[in-house]
Amino acid sequence: MKEAISLAARTVLLAHGLTGWSIEAVAREAGCAKGLVIYHGRTRNDLLAKVARGLSGDRATHRLEPWQAPGTAGLDRLWNTLAAEVRTGEFAAWVTLSASKAREVSAAAAPPADFLPELGSAARQALNLPAERSPEETGRLIDAVIGGFQLQLLHRTSPVTVREVYHRFWLGLMR
Repeated sequence: MKEAISLAARTVLLAHGLTGWSIEAVAREAGCAKGLVIYHGRTRNDLLAKVARGLSGDRATHRLEPWQAPGTAGLDRLWNTLAAEVRTGEFAAWVTLSASKAREVSAAAAPPADFLPELGSAARQALNLPAERSPEETGRLIDAVIGGFQLQLLHRTSPVTVREVYHRFWLGLMR
């Protein structure tokens, strides 16, 4: 039941955003009593922090997997992943939780500790990038830039335009 409640909390957030998210909505989605949601989730912020940790872990996985394919194949896979996160609402949900005034929620949305160096190393290897920066610096740069591309997609900038800039960024980085 605990896992069903966590999944319901995420589902409600993706479908309705934070303004449509409530313990009652989670209970309806999970098909259980509100008291059971409170028992397993403890507080609203504890339950949202659990959702934030899940989204953050998924984001890290989604950003590392494409680099298993070298070169442009990996870049195309990464683009598809980024666009899918915007389409499904995962990116908007993560941004919302990252900006939460509740410290435990925003802290839970932070990437896992080893993520940035892993991302930097994976991108360097897949694209044969020069080692001018540390893996963590490279990972931080890449994570920030791809987050910017997602923000543009979220704000309904033409996907064709965003993808063109995406490709120009990578070409500039590989020179």
